[in-house]
Amino acid sequence: MEPSYERFDSEAEYRAAIDFVLAQAHSSLQIFDYDLARMQLATPERAALLANFLTANVSPQLRIIVREREGTGDIGRRLPRLMDQLEHYSHFFAIRQAPDNMLHLADCHVIADGQHCVRRFHIDHPRGALMANDPAEVFPWSQRFDELWELSKPWSGSRRLTL
Repeated sequence: MEPSYERFDSEAEYRAAIDFVLAQAHSSLQIFDYDLARMQLATPERAALLANFLTANVSPQLRIIVREREGTGDIGRRLPRLMDQLEHYSHFFAIRQAPDNMLHLADCHVIADGQHCVRRFHIDHPRGALMANDPAEVFPWSQRFDELWELSKPWSGSRRLTL
């Protein structure tokens, strides 16, 4: 498939781009978000896409970095399907907490296999871009995610979870 870059300007287009990226994932998913709320990972459709990724692939790796401060919200209460998957597939799945010096970062992204990426430019606005079949365009964002991962600490709600 040819590489593509498509801009979007609405919440519906943002979530459609997330669905596309989740459906493309075979070996790795990297998610960087404030609190996972606007991604609506708790919907049955997105939970099914994540479950398919975790069950249909050999040794999938799902890594999530959240910026929400501990005690300011309850990801576990808002995303029970995700927490169920976390518990069931903990050997493929980890959530980390971004350090305080990253709280100013306002973008969000989901990356699949280093080839597909949906980026929301600012958490408060639905504008963003979908990059598909383009490892060269996605690479800087994947590399940035890896750097943020190294700086982050285990999320308090994921005490038992490792990759």
